[in-house]
Amino acid sequence: QAHHAFLSPPWVLMLFQRSAMKLSIWFFLALSRGFLARGERPPRFLITSSPSTHNVYAVKLRSFHDLSLSLNGSVADVLIDGVATKCQGPDCQEDSDQGLRSPQGLALHQSHSSATLYVSDSEAANIYAYDISQEETLRAGSQRVVIKGISVGTKWLAVDSLGNLFYSSGQDGQVETISAECLAGGDSGCESVVVYAATASSKLSFPAGIAVDDFHLFWGNREGGGDVGTVIKALQRPTEERREVTAIAGNTGEADGVCLARSTV
Repeated sequence: QAHHAFLSPPWVLMLFQRSAMKLSIWFFLALSRGFLARGERPPRFLITSSPSTHNVYAVKLRSFHDLSLSLNGSVADVLIDGVATKCQGPDCQEDSDQGLRSPQGLALHQSHSSATLYVSDSEAANIYAYDISQEETLRAGSQRVVIKGISVGTKWLAVDSLGNLFYSSGQDGQVETISAECLAGGDSGCESVVVYAATASSKLSFPAGIAVDDFHLFWGNREGGGDVGTVIKALQRPTEERREVTAIAGNTGEADGVCLARSTV
């Protein structure tokens, strides 16, 4: 499955998710004034999460137009070391870096001068945030806990152009969101809001994967219920009067991920 989002400068990114390999992969394009002023092509990076190694990796792609990776020449750098960064010893506090146990979903949000990478840790049941900067390679800042105690197994994240974070919780059968205001404040105690729940909609059964544009949410139903295998389109901000939830595809045994490619789901 593939999802790509074309965002305004200074950051452009694309996401690919491979559920079977338990990898989440981002194409990351950093557009800086320095590159534009010199007339050079900005570098592109590939960001992946690996639950088996507890790490998040980044690799610089060969050119602006060539998105392929050489099997012999491409070496990924550790962007976030999920083991080495974990605080150890008696001096650790509640807000100390907890490392990564099983990093899964990735979502990247851009602002005018910065970018933030969100990582869901399905085993720790937390979502973390890292400020991302770019020099010769990408660098991740200190870990911030966005929300604790999410459903174990939550793997899928998406962020809209305003910075609102969405995630789908398969085991709970819910699609939830965390406001951009709370995320921008750097609080470690953000609260999520349930946007859609299986108890209130027959179109929600073990949602797997999530994608978002400026108006709608999209998710796949992986298993359970009468809508297994469907891909759903729903209003991103439903009201009591308008809660449109529509199945836009249903010709597969199960849906284990969704993505947006411009106007195509």
